[in-house]
Amino acid sequence: MKITALAVLAVCLFASPARADLQYAFNVTSASGAIQPFSFSFTSPTFLADNDVPVFTPFTVTDGVNSWTFAQGLALASQNVVGCFEFGTASGATLDPTKPCAALGIDGAPQSAAMIVFLSVPLPTATGVYDLPTGLFLDSFSINPPFLMGSLDITAVPEPASIGLPGIVLAFVGRKLSRRYALRAS
Repeated sequence: MKITALAVLAVCLFASPARADLQYAFNVTSASGAIQPFSFSFTSPTFLADNDVPVFTPFTVTDGVNSWTFAQGLALASQNVVGCFEFGTASGATLDPTKPCAALGIDGAPQSAAMIVFLSVPLPTATGVYDLPTGLFLDSFSINPPFLMGSLDITAVPEPASIGLPGIVLAFVGRKLSRRYALRAS
């Protein structure tokens, strides 16, 4: 009876879907070299859709002299033809969700900056590597804003607890079975 219950428990655990977050990893360079290459990533429980605000640890971008710390972001879709991601400093940057992939600004305060990177496709709904063919970096120092390009790699990151759970269940079931057969043999 106990073995049957354990077997049913094991089947239920294996049958339940493992939940995985999605990791968005950006690798960005400046076409002119005005901004040093940088990368950053964040995770999301689902694929980002139009007007979603990604939660991420602030990241820093530098030109070798000046540095800007980006603390806000926005995923946008322009008429479901092109997707984009906007990022800005905590103060001085404006990300406008009412004008998808078109309105981005700074107030000119020191250390304020904003950037946008465009996808050549709508916002992704599948894992994979996506091209960021163009983008723009705005700051209070540049007269000619540098153009950005790069890639976005979206991968599934399994929940740590779900990785070891099947092994724990199998070890438990195996121990119970070995005890049962050891008792029968004696």
